[in-house]
Amino acid sequence: MPLSEQERRALEELEAQLSAEDPKFASTMVSDPNRARRRRRVLLGVLALAAGLALVVLAVTTRQTWLGAIGFLGMVFGVTYAVGTDADQRPDLHVVGSSSAQRAGGSGGAGRSFPSVQGGFPGSGKAKAKPARGASNSGFMQRLEERWDRRRRESQGW
Repeated sequence: MPLSEQERRALEELEAQLSAEDPKFASTMVSDPNRARRRRRVLLGVLALAAGLALVVLAVTTRQTWLGAIGFLGMVFGVTYAVGTDADQRPDLHVVGSSSAQRAGGSGGAGRSFPSVQGGFPGSGKAKAKPARGASNSGFMQRLEERWDRRRRESQGW
């Protein structure tokens, strides 16, 4: 029997009050559609682990190495299946694509400048162009390159 509008509103008000008073409890009461799938994966993984362990024990008692290898593979499969996630639950890693290269000012690194290559060879008369502090390409590696160049200049006496 479906709820009437008044009952539905009263239920929504109770739900809102509960989430306002105790948000942690309210979040645990919300049904998670993936919970049953995770529970089933863990259960099947533990069953595969137990079956693999039983095969290993049986292989040791009967001295059948191939049976032990199958049991071991079953144990490994069970653990990886229980601990793993489904393909649709894997996090999106946001792989860098062409849109980020366009934001950086080039296509695939063509607009990048490498300070160690810009200045030419030592003694060629060209001065090295150093990016300003706080530029977008300055970071840990940039500081290391600057220190390396400074040490080279100091050791060569220029």
